[in-house]
Amino acid sequence: MAKTSELWEKIFTAKNYDLTTDLHFITADEIKQISLAEPRIMAKMDSSSDLPDVFKINGYFLLPVKNGEYAIVRGNGFHQLEAKGTLINHESRINFNLTTAGRGSSEMQYLDYSFNSGALENILGISPLYQSIRGREYSKQFRFVVNKTELNVGSVQLEVDSGLEGEDTIVLIEAKVKTPEDFIIRQLFYPYNHFKIVSPDKKIVPVFFTYEPNAKLYNFWIYEFTDPTNYNQLYPPPLAVSAQKGSTSLVK
Repeated sequence: MAKTSELWEKIFTAKNYDLTTDLHFITADEIKQISLAEPRIMAKMDSSSDLPDVFKINGYFLLPVKNGEYAIVRGNGFHQLEAKGTLINHESRINFNLTTAGRGSSEMQYLDYSFNSGALENILGISPLYQSIRGREYSKQFRFVVNKTELNVGSVQLEVDSGLEGEDTIVLIEAKVKTPEDFIIRQLFYPYNHFKIVSPDKKIVPVFFTYEPNAKLYNFWIYEFTDPTNYNQLYPPPLAVSAQKGSTSLVK
């Protein structure tokens, strides 16, 4: 099968897109019909390095707008991770060895440990927090702009790696093993807008989390969307903290 980049070139040609315009729409069925590839795989662009050439050259990126439909929109879809911040040595509150915690190497394992050890509550300064959100669900309807392009999103499947709830706060976490140069803003922006509708009276705190196996570092970028109707308003600059594990080992 041709590379994903070549298949997207084929799609753009077949759809005869006017590349002077900022917005195009395409369905999952059209992607499959033209490319003969799985739409879910064709649509996976989690960092700018994943963008097919035809997207990079023309300044586009891909966003889901409803179940089975995508927008190809011109603009900056990605946020470059800031330099790592303060390094703290976190002493785990777990007073015995978690024998089941080191059996794999997924981001969920490290994220769970950062919560169970008390690191998340310590770094966020919020306690107690309770695990209340995880996995996939369909979004509420909301609208926003990318540059000057307005998009209306509804019933899009979104996934939260971990969602924690406090008395007046909801923390939404996107997690990765290893630290990328950038990430697609959608991974924080869509859950943020969805849960602002689900729980309008609580503050929503988006967090990007990475674990670095070689250095055994847990990294947290704590963000704020200053305007929930603007895709690119990921300001002011976030709090970035790196924590080393304390006395209780996660992986032997």
